[in-house]
Amino acid sequence: MAYEERGVPAPGWLGGSQLRNMTFMYDHFYKVLWKILMRAERENNGAALKPKEGNGNGRAARAKKGGYAIAFAGVRGGEGASTMAFNFATAFAVSCPKSVVLVDGNLRSPILHYQFEIRKKKKGLVDLIQGKGDVEDAAAEITSKRYYFMQAGQRIDNPIALYESAKFPLLIQKLRDRFDLVIFDSSSVLDNPESLLLASRMDGLVLVVQAGRTRWEVARSAKRDLESAGVNVLGAILNKQRFVIPEAIYKRL
Repeated sequence: MAYEERGVPAPGWLGGSQLRNMTFMYDHFYKVLWKILMRAERENNGAALKPKEGNGNGRAARAKKGGYAIAFAGVRGGEGASTMAFNFATAFAVSCPKSVVLVDGNLRSPILHYQFEIRKKKKGLVDLIQGKGDVEDAAAEITSKRYYFMQAGQRIDNPIALYESAKFPLLIQKLRDRFDLVIFDSSSVLDNPESLLLASRMDGLVLVVQAGRTRWEVARSAKRDLESAGVNVLGAILNKQRFVIPEAIYKRL
């Protein structure tokens, strides 16, 4: 089914064959996303969880009410986490009638507003945490009643203090109440300590690793940092992988 038939506007630079390829790609992303959400469901014990000190393995239990909330973060900057967050949110909007909001939580280097050609002056995440507006003010409707985007908002010098604010979890709950799925694009794990604060408020985080760039020891260290902070690591995506031999052959190895 084409973009227009699903109610999602296609990027203007795509031609006919490219549109077909992108539709296939988003179908794949959608299937992977459901596997991610099902893992989040299992690891959060399937029901609404009440906050408590821990669950025996050092990971804090999180309250789950309303929609899911997951984050995408690279081990370091430039791994492609923003692209992955955008692709998965778009795949959900293309393939599912439920609502999704993509939130630019990378407050140091926000870039997702360029994808939607939205003016940077619009209210965003920072403004809402500071009490300057509400969700409806900041969530730009991309596809009618299904796909929304919230930009980072005004620039701040200390994202850590913002994510430590008591107002941040209240905003997360408002987003859960309003949308079926909340996807955050986070800053990188090893370069930005606020990424741990953000991810600890989510149902889980997907780690993005760039093939040929990030050593596995570094990725493992980032995973340990996340788990020590009480983050539910849902999995990892190996991004920009190059196949020396045809991909179909790799699958048979």
